[in-house]
Amino acid sequence: MSESKLIQALEAEIAQHIGVIEQETEGKIQQLRSEAEALLKEVESHQRALAEDEFRTHAKARKAQDANVATERVRKLRFDTSENLFREIEQELLLVRDRGDYPDIWRRLYREALERYREERSDAPILRVVVHDRELAEQRVGNDALVEVDPAMADGVELHSPDGRFRVVNTLPSRFLKGRREFARIIGSVLDEQL
Repeated sequence: MSESKLIQALEAEIAQHIGVIEQETEGKIQQLRSEAEALLKEVESHQRALAEDEFRTHAKARKAQDANVATERVRKLRFDTSENLFREIEQELLLVRDRGDYPDIWRRLYREALERYREERSDAPILRVVVHDRELAEQRVGNDALVEVDPAMADGVELHSPDGRFRVVNTLPSRFLKGRREFARIIGSVLDEQL
């Protein structure tokens, strides 16, 4: 065989090997491309699931935050409404003494305080009143109690034991303060029904 034929045979054999290698390489490239696409789809699916979970978590947090904001607004409305109403009541309490039925109110306050006093004590109490109630007190109690004026007191009555160990306070503000918690609960219930 001549040298040129040998070169041609070698070239043909080399071309054949190159063709086989190219086919194998193309197959491996296709396989790697398929594996990469599958892996990419898996990563995208995983990232999508993570994003959806994060979105749901964020949406839940946002709902919780919105609910907290709404709850705080309702709580503030309750508080503001209660406080406004309580201020109005306190202003009205200052005007009670000017009403025509104040002597009847005062007598009821005295009677209730005396009943409570008698539950604990049998001695004659000291009755403390504001200046403008002195005449009313002296007419009502007679000799049953010693009447003292206390300018710092509110409208109503205070009964003290002579030894100073027992006291019954039945003033308009003290009654209001006792009922304030119940008033707040009622106001809250009314607001809940309206909201």
